[in-house]
Amino acid sequence: MLLLILLLLLLLLLLLLLLLLLLLLLLLLLLLLLLLLLLLLLLLLLLLLLLLVYY
Repeated sequence: MLLLILLLLLLLLLLLLLLLLLLLLLLLLLLLLLLLLLLLLLLLLLLLLLLLVYY
């Protein structure tokens, strides 16, 4: 009986860890997307600057 309860607790703990890992992955993906957006914005600004300088 006690062993069963311990196993269930362990399983619960593993599930929680998995959930945390998934959340971390999602956060990393969001950060990557934000960085990509920032890079795109910077590129656009540079292009605009170049156009302004040449015209």
